[in-house]
Amino acid sequence: MTRFFLSAGFFLITFLFETSFFSSLPSFLALTPLVFGLSIYLIQHEGMMDGFVWMVLYGILMDLFHIAPIPFSFFAWVIAAGLSVLMARHVFSNRSFYGVLGCAFGGYLCLMLSETIILFLQSLTDKLVVDWSIFFHTALQQSLMLLCVMSFIFAIARRIRSSPFFL
Repeated sequence: MTRFFLSAGFFLITFLFETSFFSSLPSFLALTPLVFGLSIYLIQHEGMMDGFVWMVLYGILMDLFHIAPIPFSFFAWVIAAGLSVLMARHVFSNRSFYGVLGCAFGGYLCLMLSETIILFLQSLTDKLVVDWSIFFHTALQQSLMLLCVMSFIFAIARRIRSSPFFL
């Protein structure tokens, strides 16, 4: 029960930190996928399903507060979370940095493809005009920030493991 409350509290702090602090930073720093990076770390490197729950909750909260870049982002986040769990368990090793990066970029690619499909379907049904160059430019910048987040998390992984507050 304690682990549940610690995980929920840490998710809430991370969500608020990403959506309030990082989003107020200039340029591409505002696109830092902190929750996604930490979720992949929990799924891939630690083997904890909390990361899956974090990704699903992130999609729910983004839709609930209407701060998602696309409508119905919950579906894209559930698909990306499910694929990340499958890749972590069956494709990539959790011992190497490249395995963690592979899982992170595979999950992020799935998220971007899901969001692209959702936007495309919505542009067919509504009179929505999508500027695809901005969408893909943002996705590229976000993937570079994901690389930075994953590098930072993997570099301090030993300190996180030895911490008495580790979930």
